[in-house]
Amino acid sequence: MFFAGKHKIESQQLGRIKNLSDASSLGLIFCIKSKGELINIRNLLKKVRTSGKQVTAYVFFQGYQSLDVVTDKSIFFFNLNDFTLFAKMKDRLKEQIQESSFDLLISFDHLANPFCIHMIAIIKAGFKIGPNLGQMNNQFDLTLNVDIQKKGIADFYQQVLTYLQVLNISRK
Repeated sequence: MFFAGKHKIESQQLGRIKNLSDASSLGLIFCIKSKGELINIRNLLKKVRTSGKQVTAYVFFQGYQSLDVVTDKSIFFFNLNDFTLFAKMKDRLKEQIQESSFDLLISFDHLANPFCIHMIAIIKAGFKIGPNLGQMNNQFDLTLNVDIQKKGIADFYQQVLTYLQVLNISRK
């Protein structure tokens, strides 16, 4: 875990999209401490999928146990087993990240976990949004000052949607 925050990371950006609320591919990243948090993630994913967007969720568990979330192909579960002793990604995780790119990436990481910070930086996305956590704000194009632990992930997602619509207002 010591080496997790020691890697030099450059944020991966794609070309900007014109209308953020019309983003067709959506990446969501969650860093969780317990299996109970998966229920909230699954509920949010049901809601997000109704929008017709292509959705992929990355769920990082801060331990070595598997939480058996492989039942849904749009959820990519990873844990400490997917990193070497020196906090480098193993092949399975590296391939998944290299193959994916999104119009919009939303981080729900309220823990400022070094592994999640690294993942957020290397995932290719046209626009990245996350909570205001100070030390990792440079990874995002937009940060929201919302306490995800208190408000919940569904409320944070709603606020993201609200801000995306505000950002897309065009002046004539």
